[in-house]
Amino acid sequence: MTSPAPATIEDPAGSEASSLDSVWLVIVWNDPINLMSYVTWVFQKL
Repeated sequence: MTSPAPATIEDPAGSEASSLDSVWLVIVWNDPINLMSYVTWVFQKL
């Protein structure tokens, strides 16, 4: 009989990608020049 291989568990808190992601709290006032759809598109590209 064989024993199962030990499982490795990754720690998501220790990963580099999660430490680079930060939450943004952004308040955007209604811009009379640019459409809000354009402003939203610009923020999504950042």
